[in-house]
Amino acid sequence: MNNSSYKSAIYKSPVGFAYHKIILDESGKPVDYQFVEVNPAFEQLTGLKANKIIGKTVLEILPGLSQDNFDWIGFYGNIALNGGNKHFHQYSEPLNHWYNVRAFSDEKYYFTTLVSEVTPVNNTTQNKESNTSSSNYRELVENLNEVVYKLNHKAEIIYISPNVDMISGYSAEYLTGRSFIDLVHPEDKEDRIDNFKKALAGYNNPTEYRFLTKSGQIAWVQTNARPIIKNNKPIGIQGVLTDITKRKEIEQELEESKNKFKNQTNRLSALLASLPGGVLIETPQREVLFVNQNFCDLFNIEAPADKLASTDFQSISETPRKLFVNENEYIANIEKTEQKHQSSALKEEIELKDGRFFERDFVPVEVESGEYEYLWHYREITDRKKAEEHIQQANKELKKAKLQAEESDKLKSAFLANMSHEIRTPMNAVVGFSNIIQEENLDKEEIREYAEIISNSGNHLLHLINDIIDLAKIDAGELSISPEVININDLMDELYYMFDQQLREEGKQHIKLTYKTPQKPVFATTDKTRLRQILINLLRNAVKFINTGSIEFGYEKHDTYLKFYVQDTGIGIDENQIERIFDRFNQASDSKEKKYGGAGLGLSISKACAKLLGGSIWVDSKPGEGTTFFFTIEYKPGQKQQLTIEKEKTGLPVFHKQHVLIAEDDDLNFQYFKAILKYINLKISRAVSGKQTLEMIKNNPDIKLILMDIQMPDPNGIEVTRQLRNEKYNIPIIIQTAYAFSSDRKESLSAGANEYISKPIAKTELYKLLDKYLS
Repeated sequence: MNNSSYKSAIYKSPVGFAYHKIILDESGKPVDYQFVEVNPAFEQLTGLKANKIIGKTVLEILPGLSQDNFDWIGFYGNIALNGGNKHFHQYSEPLNHWYNVRAFSDEKYYFTTLVSEVTPVNNTTQNKESNTSSSNYRELVENLNEVVYKLNHKAEIIYISPNVDMISGYSAEYLTGRSFIDLVHPEDKEDRIDNFKKALAGYNNPTEYRFLTKSGQIAWVQTNARPIIKNNKPIGIQGVLTDITKRKEIEQELEESKNKFKNQTNRLSALLASLPGGVLIETPQREVLFVNQNFCDLFNIEAPADKLASTDFQSISETPRKLFVNENEYIANIEKTEQKHQSSALKEEIELKDGRFFERDFVPVEVESGEYEYLWHYREITDRKKAEEHIQQANKELKKAKLQAEESDKLKSAFLANMSHEIRTPMNAVVGFSNIIQEENLDKEEIREYAEIISNSGNHLLHLINDIIDLAKIDAGELSISPEVININDLMDELYYMFDQQLREEGKQHIKLTYKTPQKPVFATTDKTRLRQILINLLRNAVKFINTGSIEFGYEKHDTYLKFYVQDTGIGIDENQIERIFDRFNQASDSKEKKYGGAGLGLSISKACAKLLGGSIWVDSKPGEGTTFFFTIEYKPGQKQQLTIEKEKTGLPVFHKQHVLIAEDDDLNFQYFKAILKYINLKISRAVSGKQTLEMIKNNPDIKLILMDIQMPDPNGIEVTRQLRNEKYNIPIIIQTAYAFSSDRKESLSAGANEYISKPIAKTELYKLLDKYLS
């Protein structure tokens, strides 16, 4: 009863209102009914006070009702169980009154009665206290608000009390002798004829119908008729007409108000049911008033939503409670929130064990003064939470990337500054001493000394350039390996003699250099150049960062890998620098002082080479105590007999004026070739373009070998090589280039070149190739 206007109409109505609950026995038979609610009019009509009867049964209040001639409990029980809408006029023995009653049911096991009073009128069988004369009776009847009537067996009016004019506007004299059917509304005539027959047969059932007045208006009347018996045969009926027009108007108002409330309730229910989230409305006692299907779906409740109204929420909350990560906190927050009656938008976030997230709002609704109902609204926000987490993660990654970019820029700036120093220092020596040799009058010893400085500075520049090229190869994915069978012990011997000499040259001969190898030589299939490059980088670092103590290097053989190490007792590396030293452009010291020099590329290149060889590299170091680098490579055993052992020839190779074509467009490079080839008895010719190279080959059949520059104009060296091979020229071709990528080597060999040699070209390497193809 939450609609205040509906409730107000009921309590102000002059019609008695009572709401009851039927009571059944074990077999389901109605045996009593309980008073749930009554209005003041009901109290006045029956003399039964609300505070005395609410919550009690009718037999507790009126025990004599069970002896009444009318079966009140059975009649009302049928309506409560089966529904319907009944109107009747009946005398109550316990209350000693006649009543007009309308009974109906909108909910199973409950029924409503609307009651108005009728003063008893009838013969002595209906009024036990009536012993008055017929004149007194007639006077009484004529002054009643109810109209007394008698009909013969033809339904003709044989008597009707004069006060009928108050209802119909017709006089009693006018109506006497007429059929009562003439006064009935056309739509009710068929039903009235049927009820007349039933009353004549003895059925006493209060009925209502519409009465047509003299003015053409409609008046509602209620009648309760009984048969007139003579000689045990019915000769007519007699009864009472009661004007219930005002009651019907009130009932109509109540019905309209009820329908309006019902429509409002239905609209509200439809609105709540269609909300995107889960909605639960409950009382402070946790009784469920409403729940939508979305709520059941969110919390995996199997019962349909429309079956949960009027249930105890505790009984259906077992499944939802188990879903929450912190169940106790969830329950405590509910109780705390409901006690405040304040918050209308909690926006509380709740985490579930299955990874979902809910957001819930709480709306306390005051339905009456001091009485509340609670609305909870749950929405799933899992996607929103995930999006927020992704944004947060993206922000973290963006911040990290920004820091890395700033660090990278810092490292690159330091690298460029260092590279400028590393390049300019040897270049200064090359240019400076070259000018001195040209401009000064020097003896042979001075020239030899300065030439050695120039050579060492050039080698330093070459080493730096090779590192930069290797770095570019790593970025381009061009760093490749060329496996061959090598004797690892021989490589260790070679490195020992190389760095023993370097220590002497740098004035560090007091540093003890040792190496350890297995007693039995190990033959392995690997890339000797890349393995040698790693060891040289590590040994150079050891020499660079040591002033006293010792350097030791060596390796161990395992089943599937070889483990190498380089150990020194130098300055060591700070712990916070260890993870960075293998990054490019990085050194353990970024100071501009550059006490130890270097470009900071060697360890980065060594890491890439170790990975190419199927292993990894790591370091163990303590500042002030020294450093040990370890790295592994994949071990693939090789057979000793696979090695091709070439004995170094003593002296220069001897040729017999064989004709060699140098295809080179750069004058300085050609001058270099002329200088290193003039002592070995060769005939030298030159072509400065691809077109000229082709012409000279065709016009000089005595040419025995071509030194082909890859980057010649019109066309380039690879195109010339391909064209010569297509024209069936089998002359040996040695491609020489300043490029250093493996793709160039592959392209050159696939075009038909016999060999590939990169600049700067070592004299001894070139002599070997010439000897191979010209001897």
